[in-house]
Parts: sequence; C-alpha cells; structure tokens
Amino acid sequence: MGLAGAFMSASGAYSAASSQQSMLYGQANLDVINARMESSALSAAANLDTINAKAVADASLTNASSLEIGANANYDLATTSAKLDTIGANANYNASVTQAGLGIVQAEGQALNLTTKAGVDAIGAQTQEAGLNAGAIMADNSAHLSELQAQSALLQGQHQEQAEMLQTAQMKGQQRASMAARGVDLGQGSPLNVLTSTDLAGANAVIRTQQDAAMAAFGYRAQEASAMIDAAGKRMQSGMVSIQSTLETGLTNTQATAVVANANAQADLQKALAQIGLTTTTAADTAKIAYAGADLTRATAQANTNRALALAGLNNAEAAAALKQVTANVLLENQTAAANVKATEAAGISPSMSAESSLLTSASRVASTWYGYSKSIGG
Repeated sequence: MGLAGAFMSASGAYSAASSQQSMLYGQANLDVINARMESSALSAAANLDTINAKAVADASLTNASSLEIGANANYDLATTSAKLDTIGANANYNASVTQAGLGIVQAEGQALNLTTKAGVDAIGAQTQEAGLNAGAIMADNSAHLSELQAQSALLQGQHQEQAEMLQTAQMKGQQRASMAARGVDLGQGSPLNVLTSTDLAGANAVIRTQQDAAMAAFGYRAQEASAMIDAAGKRMQSGMVSIQSTLETGLTNTQATAVVANANAQADLQKALAQIGLTTTTAADTAKIAYAGADLTRATAQANTNRALALAGLNNAEAAAALKQVTANVLLENQTAAANVKATEAAGISPSMSAESSLLTSASRVASTWYGYSKSIGG
C-alpha cells in the first residue's frame, strides 16, 4: 500500500469514527429529548389526573354537603311540622275538653231549671191541694151545718106540731066548756060537728107543720148531700193534683238527671275522641320525627361515606399521579443515563486515534512516509 492509500484509509477511518461519534451524540440527545418529552407527558398526565381527582372529590364533597344540608332541612321541616301538628292537636284537645265542660255546665243549668220548675210546680200543686182540702173541709162543715139545720127544722116542726096540738086542744076545751055552760049536748049535731071541725083543723095544722118541717129538712139535707159531694170531689181533685204533681216532679227530676247524664256521657265521649286524636297525632309526629331522624342519619352516613370515598379517590389519584411522576423521573433518569452512556461511548471514540490505528496497520510499509506526513502535518 502506498502513502496515498494509507492516507485514504486513515481518512476513511477518521470519517467513520467521526460519523459514529456524531450519530451516538445525536442518539443520546434524541433519547434525552424523548425521555424529557415522555417524562413531561407523564407529569402532565399525573397533574391532569390530580386535577380531575380533585374536581371529582370536590364534586363528591359538594354533593355530600348538599345531601346532608337537604337531610337537615327535611329533618327541621319534619320536626317543625310535627310540633305544629302537636300544638294543633293539643289545641283541639283543650277545645274539646272546654266544649265538653261547657256542655256539662249547660246541662246542669238546664237540669237546675227543670228541677226549679218542678219545685215551683210542686209548690203550686201543694197550694192547690191545700186549697182543695180546705174547700173540702169547708164543704164538710157546710154539710154538717145543713144536717144541723135539717135536724133543727125537724125539731122546730115537732115543737110547732106540739104547739098546734096544744092550741087545738085548748080551743076544743074552750068550745066544750062554752057549749056545756049553755047545756048543749056535745055528742050530736052541731056541737059535735064543731068539735070535729076543730079536730080536723088542728090535724091539718099539724100535718102542714110536719110537711113544712120535712120540706125544710129535705132542703137542708139536699144541701148537705151537695156539700158532701163537693167535699168528696175536692178531695178526689186534691188527690189527683197530688198524684199528678208527684208524677210530674218525678218525671222532671228524671229528665234533669238524664240531661246531666247525657251531657256527661257526651263530654266523656268528646274527651275520649280528643284524647285519641291527641294520642294519634303525637304518635304520628313521633314517627315522623323518627323517620326524619333516620333519613338524616342515613343521609349523614351516606355523606360521610361519599366524603371518605372522595378523599380515598383523591388520595389514590394523588398516589397514582405521584407514581406517574416517579415513573417519569425514573424514566428520565434512565434515559438520561443511557444517553450519558452513549455520550460517553461517543466521547470514547477518537477519529484521530482511528486514523492513527489505520495508519499503524500499515506502519511497516509507510513508516517513513508517515513520518514525513506527520512532519508535514505537524510542521
């Protein structure tokens, strides 16, 4: 090989070494750029995941807070509604009790009016009964008086009859004496007729007296019978007034008792219904508050669960993002190290030494020429 060939071989070795060195430096730089781009992409993805996780967590926390606020509002609404229902039920109960009491008072007033009227009617009946009894006593007295008057009329008739008979006897005696003094025969004729006429006149007078006495006594006894009938009628009427008064008083008192009893029964029924309504409303309100409390507890638990899940998701996302960031950093470091290895390998390549090595292979043939060439290069 000639000097020109040696130089051409050395130049080719130098060019090849320079190209390999440039290629290694280029690959090292490209690997570093790619590693940085991939690391930046991973970092950006990690940051985006973190942002998305925070957004999801914030939305979950907001949803949990809204759920809890809504549950609290529903609980407050249920509690307020229950309190209003309880107040209304108590008001209705008190109104029913008051109305029941007023009903009892009105019934007692009505019963008092009935018993008062019954008492007044009883007093009126007693007064009427007393008047009738007094009238009966007066009729008894009138009958007794009529009987006495009848007996007096008969007695007067007997006295008058005796007087008439005495007067007739005196007249007849005077007639006998007068006619005897004149020597008249009294057993026959006119003297006998005169005496007989006197006897007849006396008998007639006695009969008239008896009749008048009997008629007067009959009149008095008729008055007595009428008075006795009147007394019996007044006593019967008095008894009927007493019976009617007793019946009416008993009926009125029974009616008054029934009015009060009905009012008490109605009042008890109203109170019982009001108590049932109050108890039912209280139980419903208690159940309403309990349901609302249970809903609040469930909502709070759900909200806490959502918060925990949101925080756990955020922590997981942040951990994943951190892992991506670590992966990106490790990848960058590995790629950088590999690039550094390539750069070190490229730095280890010397075009001059390659050229020298090419020349040394043909040193035995071109030593002298190389020396001159070196001298010319160096010179």
